[in-house]
Amino acid sequence: MEQESAMTDPASTKYKVSKKVIKRYLADHDLTQKQLAKMAGISEGALSALIRFQRDMRVGNLFALADAMRMNPRDLVEKVEEDE
Repeated sequence: MEQESAMTDPASTKYKVSKKVIKRYLADHDLTQKQLAKMAGISEGALSALIRFQRDMRVGNLFALADAMRMNPRDLVEKVEEDE
């Protein structure tokens, strides 16, 4: 039992939208956050909050963003480090 508690519970692992991936996509496609948000069907404020990690990510928003960017949703997220 002690060994199990030492392992990280996968359900408690936190993820965030990768700011680096979003910024790179915007630059590569000459888009603004507002334009990307519109393409994904989410508000500019929601996209901005996701990028700044100020809001929990809704699965629907993640898939909408991934679809708009024609990317795999896994490529848009990164694990949150313990010290963040």
